[in-house]
Amino acid sequence: MKSILKILISLFLIFFVLRQIDFSEIYNNIANFSLLTCCLVVFGYFLGQCLSAYKWNLIAQNISINSKYFNAFNSYFKGMFINAFGLGIVGGDVSRAIFLDRKNTKLAGASVIIDRAHGLGILALIGLFFSFISKKQIPHFKIIFLIQLGVTLSVLCAWTFSSKLSFISKKIKLNLDFFPKNLGFISKISLISLAFHIFQIFLHWLIITSFGKEVSFLFLLAAIPCINILTSLPISWQGLGVREVAYITFFSPTFLSKAECATMGAIWLIAVCITSCVGGGLFWSKSLGD
Repeated sequence: MKSILKILISLFLIFFVLRQIDFSEIYNNIANFSLLTCCLVVFGYFLGQCLSAYKWNLIAQNISINSKYFNAFNSYFKGMFINAFGLGIVGGDVSRAIFLDRKNTKLAGASVIIDRAHGLGILALIGLFFSFISKKQIPHFKIIFLIQLGVTLSVLCAWTFSSKLSFISKKIKLNLDFFPKNLGFISKISLISLAFHIFQIFLHWLIITSFGKEVSFLFLLAAIPCINILTSLPISWQGLGVREVAYITFFSPTFLSKAECATMGAIWLIAVCITSCVGGGLFWSKSLGD
């Protein structure tokens, strides 16, 4: 039922976007978009997810899960496939925890929560920092700043005071207790996460420049984190609709036309779906092996 609701929300938002745009313009944008750039975006997105799987594996090892990188890679991409084409983000995360360590799903689940919370916190910090230092140049500065400030404070509070959060359920509290406190380890995974998110922002810059448009990379460092936070909310299928509305809100008409915003959303969705299919390939190869 939840999956159907997410699809309906996505369809409604896409209908809302398409009502404002000439569909033929989107078609022409996609048809004329550089195939090489599209391949680079898809491959770049895949490489970013490989890096993210590496960070997750480090987190899992840090909480005493005996995991090798290939095992984390396998579990991560299977979770992505289920997220994209099956049970949604929650189902995908539960699945990758089970695939990582079937004998100790509690620890594996904790590693997924830590990975998600840490990535979200770093993403918000990037946007918060760059929106603050360039606030005079950023449209919708207050919206961008407040969303990312709220996420940053929430993650920092959970991380810092995890052992004192007695008002939440015991299961979640137990997961929060696994949050790493070693500064050296936090710095290491934070640098990996920083590289991952900046690379994703670079991929957006690559798409925009392929339209023949110019946009300040500083603005992207402020706006894209906010957009990614909004699309990570479990209210739509793969962020479809939410992403396009956010692109239009932050980029149109200052940097891109509405049709170009919708086209960028379509290209990003293609990259997500193709990369998620790697997990489907892993399922298929396992079935052949069995």
